Amino acid sequence: MSFWLATSFSMTASNLIQFVLSLYVLDQTGSATIFASMLSIIVFPRIFLTPLAGVQGDRIRRLKMMKIVMLFSIFFMLLFSIWTTFFGKLTLLGIYVLVVLLEISEVFYQAAEYAIIPEIVPGELLSEAVSLSKVDDGVVYVASPAIGTVMYHFFGVQGGLWITVILFGLSFLLNFCISTPYYKMTEKIEKQSFMTDFKDGVYVIQKNPFLKHFILIAPLFNFFFSSVYAVTIAHTFLVSLNIGETAYGAYRSITASMVIFVPLFVMSIVKKVETKYLVTTSSLIVSIVLLLTGMVISSAYIFGMQMKMFILIAITILDCFVIAVMMPVQISTSLFYQKTIPDEFRSRVMSVSRMLSLASIPLGHMVFGILTDTFVPYINVFISACGTFLCYLLYRKAFRYLS
Repeated sequence: MSFWLATSFSMTASNLIQFVLSLYVLDQTGSATIFASMLSIIVFPRIFLTPLAGVQGDRIRRLKMMKIVMLFSIFFMLLFSIWTTFFGKLTLLGIYVLVVLLEISEVFYQAAEYAIIPEIVPGELLSEAVSLSKVDDGVVYVASPAIGTVMYHFFGVQGGLWITVILFGLSFLLNFCISTPYYKMTEKIEKQSFMTDFKDGVYVIQKNPFLKHFILIAPLFNFFFSSVYAVTIAHTFLVSLNIGETAYGAYRSITASMVIFVPLFVMSIVKKVETKYLVTTSSLIVSIVLLLTGMVISSAYIFGMQMKMFILIAITILDCFVIAVMMPVQISTSLFYQKTIPDEFRSRVMSVSRMLSLASIPLGHMVFGILTDTFVPYINVFISACGTFLCYLLYRKAFRYLS
């Protein structure tokens, strides 16, 4: 419970302030390109620091690393909070710096957090623990838009900064309550160079056929899937349809609530169905749902903007369905990592996987930001549908060699 609460507070803090900052930037500029650039700038710390974070996660106690990162997060968030209190405004450059610092903190914290679960629970309860960690994610995704919308509406960026400081502080204190009875002492590897340690993690990936193929295709899927929701759909609701911050926050909270409930009901699916079948089936379904989403948005341009309420409800339902489809995949792949990767390599391998998978998202945000400023929204959604269908074909081809 201490781990669950600590990670909930830290993730809520990071997601909260980034949500507030994105609303602020979009409100001030109205530009999808500038909005996407704020999301895209995180590619640099994620690419360059994720391997280093993974090596450090295997070199030192993961619990100790989580405490150090939280202390660093509290320090720089206090600086920004005090600055806005006295000067009342954040420049675009200041926002970029803050987003980069948040991403650095998140990269190092997640390198330890994602690999520490086997140190907290016994092996026979690992499936349940991983599922509950996804519920943890769901609580965060539900709380962040709701709290962020209220904070921005009533208190602006300054209120969001101070709430973030408080949440980081609670997470830091809770880290001292986490117990790791299944922690295994491993041989120290400080004498090896960083590059040697990093190559060891890459070698573990190369030896595992499933891991190797999955890691190469996952970034392409994230490029098309995540970016269209983060940039195109957000811009469509807030700018093109002008539904307002409250309605958009409600949409985010409703769809994110699926992440709380779905993991509680999909364990039987995860245990019975192989990961490769879950991945291929879900990618096909996602491409179909995106095609339907594009058709729904196009109705506003065919029948007029009086269709905005229908579009909001329809996209909310379709988005909930996509999340329900993707959750078993995320649980299955996470469980695969936890069970098959040796403890002494777990942080490195998971960090490399996460780096390759997530580094494509900011690039996708930037590309879809430019496309959203250039084309009508439904065209970009159709492009995303074609991209995810391509990933479906690539997954089928890759996994055929593993049969």
